[in-house]
Amino acid sequence: MSFQCTAPFNSSYQLGISLALLSTVLQSTTDALAKYAATMNNPLIVMFYGGGFAALLSLMVGRLMKQGPVLRTSVPTLMAVRSFFSLSTTILYIFALTTISLAEAFVAGSTMPFMAAIVGRVLHGNPIRPSVWGAMAAGVIGVAAMFLDAMPEARIGYLYVFAGTFCGATSIVLSRQVYRHERNPFGMVFWPNMALCLGTGIYLFTIGTGFHAPMFWPILPYAVFLFLIRLLATLTSRLLLTHVQTAIYNLQFIWVVIIGAVVFSDTLTLGILSGALLLISSTLYLARVESLRNHRV
Repeated sequence: MSFQCTAPFNSSYQLGISLALLSTVLQSTTDALAKYAATMNNPLIVMFYGGGFAALLSLMVGRLMKQGPVLRTSVPTLMAVRSFFSLSTTILYIFALTTISLAEAFVAGSTMPFMAAIVGRVLHGNPIRPSVWGAMAAGVIGVAAMFLDAMPEARIGYLYVFAGTFCGATSIVLSRQVYRHERNPFGMVFWPNMALCLGTGIYLFTIGTGFHAPMFWPILPYAVFLFLIRLLATLTSRLLLTHVQTAIYNLQFIWVVIIGAVVFSDTLTLGILSGALLLISSTLYLARVESLRNHRV
């Protein structure tokens, strides 16, 4: 079974939009599972075993689907750099969430399309229209409106989350570049997850906390969804420009609000509803503009 895309460009673009939308649901689920597992275990333990099991899963599935040697890559240096940025993203977000709330991290993290557009422009020369910059800015304003009441004074956690967001955007841009040479998506999933496992493992060994997980079973579904979300992100990066991909990812905040209202009876204020509408509208506009541009190309 091959994951190479042979459909016409416009059809591939629509497939990329669909995969990115599916990723928002899976990402929200992955975050929820990670938070649940972290309530019963050290968060670094969750990352260590989650990354290890996700890497093992990518190795097993790649072998079963006969995708060739999963561990072999034609661009080892580029893959290593991409894995480093992926690991840095996770570590920086962990440090950020020790000093700021999740809602604050949402607002800061919503700037990823901007950073992805800048990095994509530098590395790939991707042209960005002024209207696209405006749509991305509207998306950030929409997220800020949804979580504005949770934003206190600036703290060092913002530096961590902005640095993590930049590393995440760079990782996705590099993923698109790796996919130009590498056709095995499972190798692209394996190495970042293995980097996550090894990186957190070395840190845990250094601080001497051990590797015991008091409640191991919640980590397993987290690892499965971590594998799925990174596989989808890898496939989507082949089909969409990075700033479009990350702008669609911001729609996961809509699911956060819906889950909060349905499960935890959170109040839907006018600011939240207005922000959600602005975020959805700006994302749809951005996707439409890029779709028309790609169709003309």
